[in-house]
Amino acid sequence: MINLKEFFNAIGNKKRNFYANLSESKLKEFDKTVFVLMRWCSHIENKTRQQVFLYMTNELVNLHFNTLHKHKELQYLLMSCVGLNYVETHNWIPPARKKAKKDVLLEYFSTLFPHYKISEVELILKLSTDDEVLDFISNSGVDDKQLKYYKKLLKERK
Repeated sequence: MINLKEFFNAIGNKKRNFYANLSESKLKEFDKTVFVLMRWCSHIENKTRQQVFLYMTNELVNLHFNTLHKHKELQYLLMSCVGLNYVETHNWIPPARKKAKKDVLLEYFSTLFPHYKISEVELILKLSTDDEVLDFISNSGVDDKQLKYYKKLLKERK
């Protein structure tokens, strides 16, 4: 495995030849873990400079990541541009988790307001009280069974 301390030292000090000096086995490891290293690269402990690292990683490294996936040295060179000429302590950022459940209320309101954006429908639901949402649902012509179901969803949502 790539030694993270050496990797962060190389990135922090903008050592452009780090990738070229890796052994054959380390090159293969780097190629397999470039996405993971990129995630490590984007987050540091220092809160005042953290936004700079995140922004630079997103703009330089993430921007065309899938297009550049065959050019590992270029990806490393882009990561090394993120460094500020001193070594930072980097932290792991886990990938975002997918939502487990669909928001049934949001889907229902999206069908009622097909001309609204999802963000606008979310805002309507967020700003409306439960009673207002239930009144609107009951006025839209649902039966009592469906109304009970939506009441239950509203309670779970809070």
